[in-house]
Amino acid sequence: MNDFTVCTIQLKKFNIMNLFYPVIVSLLGGFVIGVPLFLFTGILDTAFLKNGVAVDIAMIIFFILWITIIVFCVYSFFKAIDDLIKTVDALCVGDGKKLMNMWLVLLINFLTLGIYKFVYFYQIQERLQQKAPDYDDSVITTPGNLLLFTVLASIVGFGFFVAAALIIDDVNNLVNISNEENDFTTKEYQNWGFEKIDEKIEDIIDRFKSR
Repeated sequence: MNDFTVCTIQLKKFNIMNLFYPVIVSLLGGFVIGVPLFLFTGILDTAFLKNGVAVDIAMIIFFILWITIIVFCVYSFFKAIDDLIKTVDALCVGDGKKLMNMWLVLLINFLTLGIYKFVYFYQIQERLQQKAPDYDDSVITTPGNLLLFTVLASIVGFGFFVAAALIIDDVNNLVNISNEENDFTTKEYQNWGFEKIDEKIEDIIDRFKSR
């Protein structure tokens, strides 16, 4: 590899579950919080208060907590996408291009009634395909095939996740090659928003093992 045309910083590899985690947590969060909360307040109100105040308070608490979870999960979802885009830019350093800001992409995609996302996915995969030879490699999925699979999957509502999975597959392949060439250890992209917590836990475990 040519060190002047390829990435020289440590990168993390992604997993399609990094995008599913926020969706799963936001759904489970309502169940995990709501069931015990309403069960407890229902018993409290039936046995003691008998005026419905406890249940009303529980409803307010539930919606505040659930909305908080959803907001955090939405942030985490888009953060994972943004970090994936930044990883592609890092891998494709030196090609004279830069991917459009995610928020601008969302706006243009909205204005084009969802059509622009196909263009954007194609551009990402095309960059990876053009850059792969610098890593002495090639992409697993061509831009044309990615576009075809994404359009077909969009018919049943899974176009975005299919495109993300295919792009992540090729990104991870180049990340592994780049890190290996630079003598870096390849780590998993952490769970959306909990990177610092995970790092602290790993530090505590390492200290405990060293004793």
